[in-house]
Amino acid sequence: MSDLSQSNLAIDKSIVAKIRKLLALADVNKNSHENERTVAMQAALDLLAKHNLSMAEISKTTLDIQPEEIRGTFKMEPWIRGVLAATCKLYYTDYYLSGQRHFDGRIERFPVFIGTAENIAVTIDMATWLIKSIRQESNKMYKEAHERKSFRLGAADRIFDRAREITSAEKAAGDTAVGTSLMVIRNQFELANEKHLAKKNLRPFKARPIHLDFDAFSSGEAFGEQVGLDRQTHNKIKRISIAE
Repeated sequence: MSDLSQSNLAIDKSIVAKIRKLLALADVNKNSHENERTVAMQAALDLLAKHNLSMAEISKTTLDIQPEEIRGTFKMEPWIRGVLAATCKLYYTDYYLSGQRHFDGRIERFPVFIGTAENIAVTIDMATWLIKSIRQESNKMYKEAHERKSFRLGAADRIFDRAREITSAEKAAGDTAVGTSLMVIRNQFELANEKHLAKKNLRPFKARPIHLDFDAFSSGEAFGEQVGLDRQTHNKIKRISIAE
């Protein structure tokens, strides 16, 4: 074995030992201090990503995930629902629709996000930026409301498809060190969210039929194809996060 290989092996063993210590500190069964667990787990995740190691090969420690509910302020138009579905898929969150009846009988619907507080914050930040970008582009390209709506639907549809492609690629890379780490984390976040949702008595939402301008819809798809989906390039937000 070369000196370089021996050096790399020594570094790997040192990093593995450090990650194991951090995971021990992050174990809810071994440490009752929530803030210490949060800091330790985030440090362990950062080291896993930096050194291309998977959580599965380091430890079987289960993340202590306690989903929260945070009410959003988005106007629930069909295309906005598509954007929210995409960003939730990317950032380990979910949402359901709730309603508030006003004195005039009108029902206002709003999204309630489920996940860790930090992941919800990232989801809302990303969704807000995408919605603003799509709306500005549609207003610049079209004057008619019907065309603008079709453009926005096309953009949201393509963004959702891209989000599915990204998460599918993560699953396909599950046999690699980085892929395994991502899937261990994603699966645990999603399972925690699903368990939280299962406790709700939610009725399925029925969408109304939508008539489209297909040229504007196609233009929207083209915009949705090229708009950035990684907010790290905008404000350096991490996708993998653990709430305090």
